[in-house]
Amino acid sequence: MNIVKEELDNLNARLKVTVEPSDYEAKVEKVLSDYRKTANIPGFRKGKVPAGMVRKMYGKAVLVEEVNKLLQEEVYKYIMDEKLDILGNPLPIDTEIDWDQDGALEFAYELGLRPEFEVKISGRNKLTYYKIKADKEMIDKSVEDYSRRFGKMEEVKEVANKDLAFGEFVQLFEGNEVENGISHKASVAVDMIKDEAVQKAFIGKKIGDSLTLNVKEAFENMTDVASMLNTKAEELENITGEFKFTIEKISRLIPAELNQELFDKVYGEGEVNSEEEFRAKVAGEIEQYFVAESDRKFQNDAIEYLIEKTEFDMPVEFLKKWLHSASEKPLTFEEIEKDYENYEKTLRWQLIEAKILEDNDIKLEAEEVKEETKKLITQNFAQYGQQAPEGPEMDQIVERVLQNQEESRKLQEQMIGAKVLAFFKETFKIKEEEMSWDDFLKLANK
Repeated sequence: MNIVKEELDNLNARLKVTVEPSDYEAKVEKVLSDYRKTANIPGFRKGKVPAGMVRKMYGKAVLVEEVNKLLQEEVYKYIMDEKLDILGNPLPIDTEIDWDQDGALEFAYELGLRPEFEVKISGRNKLTYYKIKADKEMIDKSVEDYSRRFGKMEEVKEVANKDLAFGEFVQLFEGNEVENGISHKASVAVDMIKDEAVQKAFIGKKIGDSLTLNVKEAFENMTDVASMLNTKAEELENITGEFKFTIEKISRLIPAELNQELFDKVYGEGEVNSEEEFRAKVAGEIEQYFVAESDRKFQNDAIEYLIEKTEFDMPVEFLKKWLHSASEKPLTFEEIEKDYENYEKTLRWQLIEAKILEDNDIKLEAEEVKEETKKLITQNFAQYGQQAPEGPEMDQIVERVLQNQEESRKLQEQMIGAKVLAFFKETFKIKEEEMSWDDFLKLANK
């Protein structure tokens, strides 16, 4: 086999491939010989079909398949051996192939070449890092949540908005109780009632009071409704929505007072010693939560900046053909033309990112990936209140996770993204600007 590269310009090349009969004849003969041993053809015993008949029936199809396999192997081997820095994949050029002739076969491929460029980032390049500050409303809401989380339930005599009413549901039909119908005791969280009229009807009710409601209209979640009625969600369709609910008990969450007892429960003994310190600590938690949003905005801004400032040409026509041939969901050339600017922008960033990684020796070590996987597995167990396994058992779980190519790819992309973000923070000259969450959202959505 002979492969010759023809450079068309700095971004495009063509491969001319000549396949000689000696390259494929032995492979074709072996496949046909195997076919002859297993072919079931009427009039012939298995393994006794004449070689000429097998060749006539299958010869051309086998030849095409074996030559295509050979082409794929040798073209990619040539690209690797010659260290050709290509974009996408080689694209076969349509040519008329005479598969019936006995001589050499000629093929050709288009190549898109990776452009050469430099990525220049220094302290002269300025970017803004938007730091989100917790406002009073956010702090008040978080303080209230802590107070409720560490509060206690008390029984009261009259229903208010956030109370829990316990009582009995009894099925009705035309205003009367259904004999042998549904009757079940359950709790109703008043603030979770969707129907405002029903919610208002609960307010002010006392122990022993009753009210009629259509449960399928009053509540949003049908799984919850099924649980209240002690039935299955799929059976609700055949159940009339009218029920009488008689209140037997009313419970109210009394929020914990903002005192030292609460501070110690939330942050540990002696860590916070006043309401002012408590609110400051809460504000810090909120702002830490928003760091991921600030980082994401900063990274996106850095990417946009580099795409705009790093100039290089692309093999546009090749890329359009490659997108047409390689997309998972078939794309027409009209669709590609319409969205090409976005496709190219994505590819430009991939090239810039690869250049940053190469120039700055940023890479992932296998041990790093394993350790990060262990950390994520441990966090996952902790979410369910469980202790993560250790030693060989943990190693086996890590191995199973990383054997999932999709999961492994996502994890490594996230880790590389974190390394690139760290590089941006170290390299760009950063000006911090504080703003509220609402103002940040307006800015991010521009």
